[in-house]
Amino acid sequence: MNHYVSTVLDERFSEWKSGTITPQTNKSAIDLIISDYISTHKDKTEAKLDPKFKAWAIVQLRLMFFVARCLINAKMETHLSTRRKIAGVGG
Repeated sequence: MNHYVSTVLDERFSEWKSGTITPQTNKSAIDLIISDYISTHKDKTEAKLDPKFKAWAIVQLRLMFFVARCLINAKMETHLSTRRKIAGVGG
């Protein structure tokens, strides 16, 4: 998972640096993270993301993925439970 997210961060950062992506065109979590990074590092012309920042971003994105999955699972379980009650199945 870390390797995949790292690769995606590198790809998106390259796209941001080339100007094909702007804050107005994309609002994904990765784009928001990179947009903030670029706005706080305007004085630097880095070709790659800072390794410390990248490690922090990977942890934050993995946490977001985990929380989103848990919320979706909980919502689905609630929905299925309600449907069972309506159908009179499963107590």
